[in-house]
Amino acid sequence: MPVPRLDVHNTGLLLLDVQDQIVPHLIDGPRLITNCAVLMRVADTLKLPYVVTELDPRRQGRTAQALESCMPDPSNRIERSSLSAYVDLVEDELDEWHRPTMLLAGALAHITVLQTALDMLADGVQVFVCRDAVSSNPMEMVEPALRRIERAGGVITDVQGAILELVGDLRHPLYGACATHIDDIAH
Repeated sequence: MPVPRLDVHNTGLLLLDVQDQIVPHLIDGPRLITNCAVLMRVADTLKLPYVVTELDPRRQGRTAQALESCMPDPSNRIERSSLSAYVDLVEDELDEWHRPTMLLAGALAHITVLQTALDMLADGVQVFVCRDAVSSNPMEMVEPALRRIERAGGVITDVQGAILELVGDLRHPLYGACATHIDDIAH
């Protein structure tokens, strides 16, 4: 059985619902924004494809400014009404990338992150979730959601571990640039 691994050539980034009207209700909203922004900057450094989703932005607001400012292309976001972000437009985007592995982060761990991960796993996409870049309210909802994702075949990791696994070697030409992003991780 193959061991799931993050690889810079096979991985994309999916950031879920880090929005103006959602983040203030999270227990650790600032940490979520910081760590999602770190992932976005690393994706840009490593040239990983990414997409940002927004749940009903008319009601929930747009992507938080601190995250949007890190996006190489702020228009690279998909609006949706489904609680799972694995909707047709996202699926089409992922199909174009030809990358079998997705790194997930965002809100809400027990709703959007969980449902998206389960839908992707059911469709054969290998899913990694950064535990320190997801959130819910109350926080007690996070661990059961992560356990369920893991039982379904997803891999739970953290932002630093994901970055270092993607880089893979201290001699990687972009290791130094990625290492500076690691210093920005909120704990």
